[in-house]
Amino acid sequence: MAGKTTSVLAQTGVSSGSYQSPPSAALLQGTGGPGNSQGYDAWSSTGRTGGTGGQGPAITQTVTGSFNSTVGSRSTGGAGGTGGTSVGNGGAGGQGGSPGNVQVTISSGASITVSTSSGNPIASVQSSAIAGNGGNGGGAGLAGGGAGGAGGSSTGQTSSITVQSGGSVNVTNRSSGGAIGVLSQNTGGIGGKGGRGTFASGGAGGTGGYSGVSTANNEGNIVVSSSGTRGGAGILVQSVGGQGGTAGSGGVLVTFGGLGGTGGLAGDVTAFNSGAITTSGGSTPGINAQSVGGGGGAVPSSVSLLNLGTQQGGIGGGAGSASASMTGGSITTSGLNSQGIIVQAIGGGGGSIGTQTSLITLGGEAGNGGAGGNANLTFSGGRITTRGDLATGVLVQSVGGGGGSGGTSNGIISFGSEGGGGGNGGTATALMGNGSISTSGQFAPGAIVQSIGGGGGNGGNANSVGSISVSVGGSGAAGGTGGSSSLFGINGAEPIEITTQGSNSPGVLVQSIGGGGGNGGSSTSVAAGGISVSVSVGGSGGSGAVGGDVTIGSTSTPFLASITTGVEGDPDKGEFSPGINAQSIGGGGGSGGSATSVSVGGISVSTSVGGSGGTGANSGTVDVDAGGAITTYGFMSPGLTAASIGGGGGSGGNSVSVSAGLGAVSPSIGGSGNAGGSGNTVDVDYSGTISTFGQFSPGVSISSIGGGGGAGGSSVSASASPAISVGVAVGGSGSSGGSAGTATGTIAGNISTAESFSPGIIIQSVGGGGGSGGSATSGAISVSPAGSAAVSVGIGGSGGQGGFGRDVNLTYRDGAIRTATAAETSFSPGILAQSIGGGGGNGGRASTGSAAVGGGGITANFAIGGAGGSGVNSGTVNLALQNADIFTGIQGQSDRGAFSPGILAQSIGGGGGQGGSTVNVQLQVVAPGGSISGDRSVALVEAERTVATSRSAPSPGPLPRLVSNPRAFTPSRSAGVVATAEPV
Repeated sequence: MAGKTTSVLAQTGVSSGSYQSPPSAALLQGTGGPGNSQGYDAWSSTGRTGGTGGQGPAITQTVTGSFNSTVGSRSTGGAGGTGGTSVGNGGAGGQGGSPGNVQVTISSGASITVSTSSGNPIASVQSSAIAGNGGNGGGAGLAGGGAGGAGGSSTGQTSSITVQSGGSVNVTNRSSGGAIGVLSQNTGGIGGKGGRGTFASGGAGGTGGYSGVSTANNEGNIVVSSSGTRGGAGILVQSVGGQGGTAGSGGVLVTFGGLGGTGGLAGDVTAFNSGAITTSGGSTPGINAQSVGGGGGAVPSSVSLLNLGTQQGGIGGGAGSASASMTGGSITTSGLNSQGIIVQAIGGGGGSIGTQTSLITLGGEAGNGGAGGNANLTFSGGRITTRGDLATGVLVQSVGGGGGSGGTSNGIISFGSEGGGGGNGGTATALMGNGSISTSGQFAPGAIVQSIGGGGGNGGNANSVGSISVSVGGSGAAGGTGGSSSLFGINGAEPIEITTQGSNSPGVLVQSIGGGGGNGGSSTSVAAGGISVSVSVGGSGGSGAVGGDVTIGSTSTPFLASITTGVEGDPDKGEFSPGINAQSIGGGGGSGGSATSVSVGGISVSTSVGGSGGTGANSGTVDVDAGGAITTYGFMSPGLTAASIGGGGGSGGNSVSVSAGLGAVSPSIGGSGNAGGSGNTVDVDYSGTISTFGQFSPGVSISSIGGGGGAGGSSVSASASPAISVGVAVGGSGSSGGSAGTATGTIAGNISTAESFSPGIIIQSVGGGGGSGGSATSGAISVSPAGSAAVSVGIGGSGGQGGFGRDVNLTYRDGAIRTATAAETSFSPGILAQSIGGGGGNGGRASTGSAAVGGGGITANFAIGGAGGSGVNSGTVNLALQNADIFTGIQGQSDRGAFSPGILAQSIGGGGGQGGSTVNVQLQVVAPGGSISGDRSVALVEAERTVATSRSAPSPGPLPRLVSNPRAFTPSRSAGVVATAEPV
């Protein structure tokens, strides 16, 4: 009863029902019975299936008294039984059981106080619905292993906790275990492991169980003190899908099959707070609401005579939705990485492939990552305060699961496993108005709203050895798309107040980021014998995925805020902390895998080809409708920055080929780079005041930027022979840069910037630069007293074309821009508006060298530098000033405002890339009577001109072409004044 402290031991084995504590025990636990495990079946060719676990009880608990021990309820499903064995196949494991519903209420007047020194995590109050794990598959006799049992699911069950107004929860852990005030969790069971195969495949891993809904509601008072390294939370509410089971190991003669279990889907989670939450200690947020999909099961390593490469890593489970709402009250945290509120919906990672070794190895495929769910926050009142580094005020994230990595393959002929694709990010949304958020640590933004696509898995490496050896690196996989990220105001609410003090702590960061493509696997091939052939091909990089659209506010309801970053008068605080930062970023393409080939023997051929890079992805649109007041004090801290940035193209893999023998040939080709993604449109409408006081801190920055093209991979070829030696090297070509999108701004109100390199407004559309071509280096040598020949060929890769700059449109009205107001300031124009086409990439250099030593030696060299890429056009720049004034510097004070025009507007076409240079070196040495002399020809070709002792110099090639095609700059008539304190 209230007012009296009771200490009661946990009561286990409870059945379904409603309980009041006291008189019931503080902690109630019930578990479903386990499934039967099977033994050996002598009368069957397949083992029996394990039994299914029983369901846990449904528990409803109301806590009315005061306790000095942990309280709550836990319902657990029974574990599935292990599959049986037989002379043939193993039996499948049994499915895990489901839990029951669990509901816990801390009544008004109830008090829970826990003080301990424990190495284990302590939850003062819990409501847990835990599904049982699946049983393991039975091992094989002479055939295949049994499949793992599926983990139990809890999709029909709910875990919930309510702390009523007047209820109190207080927990302290003075040791390393960590502390949680309120824990509401709902988890799917882990899939069982597949059984071992003997002369057939191992059993598939069991599917992870699905998890159900989990909720928590606090109207009372929660205090948490955690001294350990494991952290904790004021409220932790989570739904976690079960991990997919690991595949069983395969047969000793032939490896095939091998399937990791699929991760379980997660359920929805919801957290509410209108009370008071206080935490102290590292990694102890006020509220942590998470929906996390189960990871896919892995495929283990194997050694066999033959590997057929049908292994597949398990697919990650998708996340459910995660939501949090705060209507009043307070959250205060003190400690490293202790955020105010975390809302996350995270897809499970894909299962990886282990190392595979056999005479002929065909790689498998890693599992794809699961999709991130939708993450939502509504903050309509109250106060959030964090005191610690990495302690964001509110963090709202949807994250796709990363793709699994492909494993290394070894053999005479080997193909690396392919990476798994990244999961897509879901939507991330926050509604904010009224109330306040304050952070004081470094890397502690006021609010982060992000959707991030999962990265593509890397391809596996491949290694081969033999007289004829072939290796091919596994391909990297594509990344997952970024979902839309949005921050909205609340209609009729007062502007929210956001204050940050530390460096790298923006007031608001809203981002969507496409997942990057996985890197291609490298390949290495070595051959030796009378006739030796070595082939090596690098894996291709995966494509990046598009970034989603980013939105702040709307035309009807702009996002209103009073934002301050840094500390007035303290230049060491608030660096790299813009007031508002809105970004959409396309995922970068993965790099191609490198290739190395070595061959030694009588007739020796060595071939290597670098993997191609992955394509960079386009970014999404960025749309900002906001108003209020923004002040920043730190270095590189713009008032408002909005950018759409295309992903960079992946670089091609390098290639190295070496051969030696009676006849030696070694072609080597660098991988090609791939194209950069395009930037998208950016549109900013802001009405209010903006003031910045640090260097490189413009008032407003609006940018659309194309991604750079991937560079071509370099190539190296070397061959040596007593007879005929041929080396050929071809550099990979660079690819084109992505084009920019249109940049548009409509800005109203006063803007002031105090320091240097801080324009009032900078608006730009910039195309990505073309990738540079890869270099080519080739060398050949032959040594024979009877006569020999050495031929060396090198061709540099061509540079890629630049991306187009697009139109820039700016309207500034109803205010004044003042820049360079502090002493000794410069390079701060009132408005800098520019459209710039991307420059072409440089061509790759070609270097060749050949030498023939002996009677009648012949050498031949061919070197061609790569062509430079073309520059491209820029767009139109349009400016309109309406009832506006612009002042740079201060009249009569000569140390302020140098090189700071009122308006600097430019449209600049991209320059063409420089052609690659060439270098040729030839050496012929004839040794009559056994002596060696060095009086034969030596030729040197450098910078496209030849200096030679034996032949005339060819004419130089054409110079690189510069493309500059500026478009029109059309400012409208100013209704105000444009003034500079000094001539520029």
